[in-house]
Amino acid sequence: MPAAGAEVLADRVPGARLVLLPGVRHGCVAEGRTEVARHVLQHLAA
Repeated sequence: MPAAGAEVLADRVPGARLVLLPGVRHGCVAEGRTEVARHVLQHLAA
């Protein structure tokens, strides 16, 4: 998703914040799974 689209999505999810991971592209769950998991867990714990 382009960063502009991600910003719109993050604005619509209560409590969300946009995190851009350098070098990680469309397959973020596969390419940056450790960092993605950490940020998702932080969001769910909030």
